[in-house]
Order: sequence, then C-alpha cells, then structure tokens
Amino acid sequence: MDNVTQLLWLIPVLPLIGFIINGGFRNNLGKGASGFLGSAVILLSFVLSVLVFFQVKSGGAVVVTYFNFLQVG
Repeated sequence: MDNVTQLLWLIPVLPLIGFIINGGFRNNLGKGASGFLGSAVILLSFVLSVLVFFQVKSGGAVVVTYFNFLQVG
C-alpha cells in the first residue's frame, strides 16, 4: 500500500464502530465475541497507524485536509 493516507479516517472510526456494535448489541453478543471485536478494531487501528508512521518516516510530512474549520480573510 503506497498511499496509506487515504485510510487515515479509519484510524479513529474503527474503534468508534467497535464501541457502537459492542454497546448496541451487548445483550446479543457473547463475552468472547465482544472481546474479540473490541480487540480486533483496536488492533486494526494500530496497524493502520504504524503503516502511516512508516510512510511519513520514509517520505516526509503528510498533510490531509478534510474540511476547513475556520476561514479567515
């Protein structure tokens, strides 16, 4: 994967999805499934973070703009 910056948005979204699934279906999921899901989304988020780190280390800074928070001038 050369351009991992397209997946940056997944780093905070994956744990959020895991939280929503575990919180919403806590009565339907078993302890094993809930633990596996919670651990898996954190692991995937960590792996993406490491990939982005190595891309930044090899190629320099990465600037990603999703939206303008405040526009002046």
